[in-house]
Amino acid sequence: MQIGSASTAIHDAYAIGFIGKGQDMEKMLSMDFKSSRGFRDMNWHHVDKCEAGLIIAELSRLPVHLQAWAIWCHGPRLPEYMPEQGRFFTWLNDDVGIKLLEQELEREKKFSVGQLEKIRTVVACTAMDYQHFAITGQHEFPVSKIQKFSGIQRQNWKRDFQQWHSYAWNLCDELDREVLPLVGGVLGRIKNGLSNSA
Repeated sequence: MQIGSASTAIHDAYAIGFIGKGQDMEKMLSMDFKSSRGFRDMNWHHVDKCEAGLIIAELSRLPVHLQAWAIWCHGPRLPEYMPEQGRFFTWLNDDVGIKLLEQELEREKKFSVGQLEKIRTVVACTAMDYQHFAITGQHEFPVSKIQKFSGIQRQNWKRDFQQWHSYAWNLCDELDREVLPLVGGVLGRIKNGLSNSA
């Protein structure tokens, strides 16, 4: 495994984890693993699986929604991971539902069915834009595209929908701030040749 960014490491770990699904990662990790990049006589495939196992094991300690986020945002696009990726959108939909209820109570007025649909679309498109931006550094769904896709008139964006775009982007950013440093810590231990945290 190439040791790069935490995002790339998550992707590679789950890709390698998928390839090695029939193998017992816990058994591999219980060996006194020491990354030995640089030694020519090492079985690199085994080392890659161990490194992937360390990352996946660390992510498995997170709450379910953060695991789902890591797989959805940074993991490989494989049909086998669709259930995990779907869990993120279920969690996101529930979180948006709570925020919508809070706003309805604050303003003492219910959102119309059309508004609710547009808000959920804005949030989903923003999350997908964040994912694409995290991987490529480019926006797949700029605001103008979200407005067009959602059927939102430009003059209504700032008043009714911009806050939901900001909410979704900030939420995704917050999720990344919880996941990526954790994986970065594992990468540091791998680079230093240690499998156990100090």
